Amino acid sequence: MQSKSKIWQFLETLDDYELANFYFYKYDTFMEYSQKQLDKYFTARGITQDKIKILIEENETKNHRLDNCCPQCYSLKKITTQELWFPQDKCSGLDNLVDYNRELIDVQYCLICGYEFSNRNRRTFSKKDSWIKRLLLG
Repeated sequence: MQSKSKIWQFLETLDDYELANFYFYKYDTFMEYSQKQLDKYFTARGITQDKIKILIEENETKNHRLDNCCPQCYSLKKITTQELWFPQDKCSGLDNLVDYNRELIDVQYCLICGYEFSNRNRRTFSKKDSWIKRLLLG
């Protein structure tokens, strides 16, 4: 007996609404072989293209009252990763080339649709102004 792949095991944890949104938002991000595996899974589960459209429309009209759900697909399944923070302001491009003290920040994504919960542009940067800013503006 062949063991199930990790993606197959993950898909089995999804309800039909999450599965439809997963297909809608992420299907095109997979390579051809993985897409074929996804197609097999959806066929085995009895979910067609028409049913995907219906499920997405139904999910959008449901009254989702959970504050911590994804605003795009309404799932509660999230993952937190750590990524390098690059401030987005004037002079930061040069700083990013020479600054070796980069900060790791937690970034939260929806596992179903890929929505990023963090708004990195609003984040305040606590360290002193960069040496390039001080040189150019000081």
